[in-house]
Amino acid sequence: MENRIHEEIEEVLEMFKAQEGKPLKMKDFFHVSILNATWSLFMGQRFERGNEKLKHLAEAIHEFCTIDGFLVQLAMLVPAISKYIPVYSGFQRQLDGLVANYKFMEEAYNETLPPGHVQGQPRNFKEAWMDQVELIGDDKTSSFHPSQNCYPKTAGDVFMSSMESVSTTLEWTLLYMCCVPEVQKKLQAEIDQMIGTTRSPLLIDRPRMTYMDAVTSELLRFSTITPMNGPWRRATEDGEYKGYTIPRNTFLVANTYALHHDPEVWGDPENFRPERFLTSDGKIDKNVSSQVLAFSTGKRHCIGENLARDQLFLYIVSILQKFTVTCTNENPSLVGSPGMVRYPQAFELIFTSRFND
Repeated sequence: MENRIHEEIEEVLEMFKAQEGKPLKMKDFFHVSILNATWSLFMGQRFERGNEKLKHLAEAIHEFCTIDGFLVQLAMLVPAISKYIPVYSGFQRQLDGLVANYKFMEEAYNETLPPGHVQGQPRNFKEAWMDQVELIGDDKTSSFHPSQNCYPKTAGDVFMSSMESVSTTLEWTLLYMCCVPEVQKKLQAEIDQMIGTTRSPLLIDRPRMTYMDAVTSELLRFSTITPMNGPWRRATEDGEYKGYTIPRNTFLVANTYALHHDPEVWGDPENFRPERFLTSDGKIDKNVSSQVLAFSTGKRHCIGENLARDQLFLYIVSILQKFTVTCTNENPSLVGSPGMVRYPQAFELIFTSRFND
């Protein structure tokens, strides 16, 4: 898995090197790279950056996540709104993006497996899924049976969450590194000490890099790219919470942004301060890090969390190992856009090599 992710990272680093010292627009910069990295893990192949199919998939996912507004949220709570005013509510556009994503995955699933597949020795997610299909035989109750059509939905959900969450978090990351340069320098010092300046970072490095762990937690908390985090729940019975009566069948939505910016929990939530996650002896404070719910919680928390964390680690460490990042604007805005996904406003960065080749 790491090798496939590193292939995409190397392409990104080459692009930064080619534009070194010049302003580079970061809006949607990582979309194709993250999507390609995830695609290769699922399908065992990668697209060239300008591939039309990949571009179409990225646009469909982005369209789904960028639609916002009161009517869209209301349509999810009151389905009749989407039925009678689907276009004006924006719900139809969201549905179109979702269908396009699932259709893309279904077509990929129906394609012939590349040569070299050995039963029981999968090289990617699709081959692992097909191994299970062989094992269950004609059991139509199994989620692996083709009649259940679970593969495109499972793969589609991972792709949607991975592309938008990781790429948007990377944008926020580089923006914060500019705004808080002392954090960037401290993180680079840990990278130099634990990994060095020549070899690529590996996932086995993660447990040793406590400051990077703290930075990641603070990134997820501070940016909170999904302010109203799903999956939504429904109350199965009447209940009461802090004096509020919650009737049966009430929709329950987690206000993650409020949780991540509660002064009673964080003290100074508006400050980007990774040290809040460290104990006095420099270890991760699990009691504090457990308060970060960027991937939701419970049995149905985000299925792509582990993949997202791995990708974030490899991308962030690889970039800051090679480059120092600065902003073209002395005071870039840290106000995110409203909507299903909280994006940073358009900004430009300058990448400067830390070492001579």
